[in-house]
Amino acid sequence: MKKFLIVSLALLSFTSFVKANEITFWHSFTQPERVAGMEKIVAEFKEATGTTVNVEVVPWGKVREKWTAAAAAGTLPDVSICLVDVCSEMYTAGVSRSLQPAIDLIGGADAFASAELLDRFNKIDGQFVSIPFYAHTRLIFYRKDIFAKHGITKAPSTWEEYIDVCKKINNPPESYAMLQMWNPSDWGAAIYYYVLARSNGRAILDKDGNSDLAHPDHLEVIKMMQTIYEECGGDLSMTFHDNLFEAFNNGKTAMVIDTMFVTHAIKDKRPDLFDADAVGIARPPTKKQTGWFADAAHITVLNGDNESMADKFVAFLYEDQRYIDYMHIIAGGMNPVTASAASNPAYLDNEHIARFEEGVQLTLEGIANGAALGATYGPNPTGFTAKSGVIENMMASVVLGERTPEEAQAWGHEELQKMVDKARR
Repeated sequence: MKKFLIVSLALLSFTSFVKANEITFWHSFTQPERVAGMEKIVAEFKEATGTTVNVEVVPWGKVREKWTAAAAAGTLPDVSICLVDVCSEMYTAGVSRSLQPAIDLIGGADAFASAELLDRFNKIDGQFVSIPFYAHTRLIFYRKDIFAKHGITKAPSTWEEYIDVCKKINNPPESYAMLQMWNPSDWGAAIYYYVLARSNGRAILDKDGNSDLAHPDHLEVIKMMQTIYEECGGDLSMTFHDNLFEAFNNGKTAMVIDTMFVTHAIKDKRPDLFDADAVGIARPPTKKQTGWFADAAHITVLNGDNESMADKFVAFLYEDQRYIDYMHIIAGGMNPVTASAASNPAYLDNEHIARFEEGVQLTLEGIANGAALGATYGPNPTGFTAKSGVIENMMASVVLGERTPEEAQAWGHEELQKMVDKARR
């Protein structure tokens, strides 16, 4: 019996040792270059600490499904990349913890480029539930060659100018001016809707996390979305995130709202257009204000047995040269959030950033003034409802003639609020 107990304790100690030298990390960076870059960082961390980081790539659209299933099964990771709505959900559900220990290892809140950015996107009830890994802004990207073909010399700015440009370019089904891809399995309509709502001084969720869609100004947004679909082109079957880059690269659409990732897609898939300087960049639409939509990929840490090592891994990701090298994989699309990296000449001395300096500056302006979809007033556990398909279904009912804009507004507000109330239960 004594011998059995000694052997059992030895095995238990060995098992604990193995667990203490392993952590699991989920990220959503699916591009091969970003996958390889993260594998390099993980290998460097093992060499520095002896700790193995088991990496799993979870596409953005699968993160919510993945974490809720893993929470039920007890298989959550130690560290995860997430968008602000998912980070908030995890913390509210009690499966993640404060990032303060990791922030302290990085150098404290002052180590970040903007205290406001850190607070605005990542705090709930005074606790840091996440920290940004990189930030970006959704801008207008347009094909200069298509604009020139139609005699258009500058990018549109106001709502009215967008419609004027669309009327000149739109030629369905061969090509579209600003193709609307509103499949409800994605949140393509919500992206355009949010940009227009922000330009009209509204949000999808209000300061308390409730539906804002009943406000009279939203009726103007709904009618503008209807006009954009009719005059700029639309397809209810297409998913935005699956078709965006290909549609823009191939000239199927002359304009898109997205991030500086667009410039890298052109460079990789259409080097002829890249070399010809065929991509123009402009700020989002303006009405009462500019429709800034800033977003970030965040990091959160989960409750577990290896919390100290998880915090060390998070801090390791932000060490200047390693962090800058990773940001440069999608330069301008992934913008550093630490003060030391953002001001480091090694970061700024980059060919892609120099090439698209105007886009980078607009991105930084948007980061300073914008907010994420569903988190206009900060992170909240109901934020995911803004991406739930309500906006897509509301707008589809209008363009299909099933509802008037007024009826769709009432329906959308009621449906969104039902989801918000359900999320709180």
